[in-house]
Amino acid sequence: MDHLATDPPGCWLNYTGDWMGNNVRAATGGDAGFFVLPPMEAGGDTPVIGSSVMIGAFRDRPEVREFVRWMLDPSWGARWASDPDLTFLSPNVHFDPANCGAPDLPDDVNEVRVRLCELQRDTLVAGLQRSDASDEMPVKIGGVSDTGQRGAFLQAMLDTSKRDRHIR
Repeated sequence: MDHLATDPPGCWLNYTGDWMGNNVRAATGGDAGFFVLPPMEAGGDTPVIGSSVMIGAFRDRPEVREFVRWMLDPSWGARWASDPDLTFLSPNVHFDPANCGAPDLPDDVNEVRVRLCELQRDTLVAGLQRSDASDEMPVKIGGVSDTGQRGAFLQAMLDTSKRDRHIR
């Protein structure tokens, strides 16, 4: 996000992830926030790409069931969510977004962190969260190399988006 804080700024918008809440103050002095891009069609749904957390069990035993129950509790992850060095967003629709504030961070940073948690919850409740899996892909597939070369998946997504805009 450093390019947002240069004088003059290198750009005014930055596509970013949930980790933005921890970097926004350092890069901009607290003068940055976030917004969700509007839907493709007026009044349409606005899917949001989010990270996924999953749990699976391979044995049906009492202790395994208890562990899964513990992880499904709405308070699970509150400690991670309030850690000023982490950017945990709970996949539980009953998780209280207020847990995402960190006691030692400035109010403006906590406001961004809590808003991100609210967005996470709201998109899950509405069934609008999507995963793109690019974070799990090698750079040659889902990322951008040090030289600016786009990976195959990323380039295909951009090409598809461009094609779809011309179809409408």
